[in-house]
Amino acid sequence: MKVAIVGNSHLAALKLAVQRNGFSHERLDIDFWGLPGPDFDSITCSAGLLQTPRKSFVLHISDGLYESLPVRDFDAIVLHGVGLNVSDYLLSLRKASEHLRCYSSAFLEDGLRSCIENVPSWNLVRSLRAEFDGRLLMSAMPLSSEDGTKFKDISVADDELARLNDHIGAVLGKMGVEYVPQPPDTILDGKYTKREYSLDSVRLAAKLCYKHPDDDYIHMNERYGSLVLRALGTRLSAPSSV
Repeated sequence: MKVAIVGNSHLAALKLAVQRNGFSHERLDIDFWGLPGPDFDSITCSAGLLQTPRKSFVLHISDGLYESLPVRDFDAIVLHGVGLNVSDYLLSLRKASEHLRCYSSAFLEDGLRSCIENVPSWNLVRSLRAEFDGRLLMSAMPLSSEDGTKFKDISVADDELARLNDHIGAVLGKMGVEYVPQPPDTILDGKYTKREYSLDSVRLAAKLCYKHPDDDYIHMNERYGSLVLRALGTRLSAPSSV
């Protein structure tokens, strides 16, 4: 199966997992393509191509293969780290209530749909779904590291993140997109990513050798990337869920 993984700065963890750890999957032929930060929003989809003015950068990220990405050449496209900030969703909901069970399923899904559709990158997802007949998946931005203080004084029950992920999957499924949650082995206390997966993360650049500063708590390393790739491989080995 030929797979394109398209992403923002979080793409670096997955690409480094392939480069450094030699991650491989017998059924997946993976290419990477993307841009960090706000530049990601320059990507458009038209006539079966993902395109951006930053052609030189995406050419480097794709190892010299693609200035523009021909989406119809792939069996599946994964959007990683883009448009799904699960940590923000969880924090916002928990600040307003003592547990996610206080919200109805309809309320959660309506709110999540509004959040998802109002980020700039959703226009790309919508265009992709219209242009591409293959499997389209979204893999969420990781929860922040346990070294951060985002959830200070807020405890999260074991079932809350699972409930939130179930509703994100339901919302995306109705839009023709498969959802791949953060690998559970990387999660601490239902609200953070374990420290071991954030140490020595690198920037998305032509050479994956520039580390983030020590107080960067949102980007992950190649060990995390390997587990995400494994989760994607498991999902793609099964029939589509949408």
